[in-house]
Amino acid sequence: MAIKVYLEKAFDRLHWGFIEDSLIGTSFPMGLRRIIMECVKTSIIQVQWKCALSHSFQPERGLRQGDPLSPHLFVLAMERLSHLINHSVAQGSWDPFRFFRHGLVLSHVCFADDLILYTKEDMTQAQNIHGILIVFGTSSGHRVSKRKTTMYFSPNTDSALQYEISSFFGFQIVDCLEKYLGVLVLNRRAKCSDYDS
Repeated sequence: MAIKVYLEKAFDRLHWGFIEDSLIGTSFPMGLRRIIMECVKTSIIQVQWKCALSHSFQPERGLRQGDPLSPHLFVLAMERLSHLINHSVAQGSWDPFRFFRHGLVLSHVCFADDLILYTKEDMTQAQNIHGILIVFGTSSGHRVSKRKTTMYFSPNTDSALQYEISSFFGFQIVDCLEKYLGVLVLNRRAKCSDYDS
């Protein structure tokens, strides 16, 4: 099973405390941490509506899009999710996709806010993924969009199990994950027509 996760307003929802904890966890020096958090927390925003600017206000969470520091901090925060997943794989509670028996495994692919999760198709795995996403969401402020997140199952997966897992998450089942970072994610042999657009 593959789940293409869509995070709602990924940059806007990130808790500042989570960012600071991530900096501490990666052993950033205190002075540098203080400077980074000062840059994050001192933003002032005005909204333009019908050619008029609103009163300025200061946000209480999130990262500014367009700020050169924001993508780096966001990736650092997503690394925490990666650690949760890797810990679950190491404990044996997450059963990742296996390329061949006793060989290379793939549990997730993450680039900035693009995330695909891979695991065995059963309810135990679904509950484990759900638990990890809840823990990460609670601590970071992120929320998974049920409307935009999609799931792909192997054609060999029982349709009743597909429905049960899909209903548990509230995610839509798709025949193909389409594109990830502009590259087609195919569950079949590629054709020339796949690359026409």
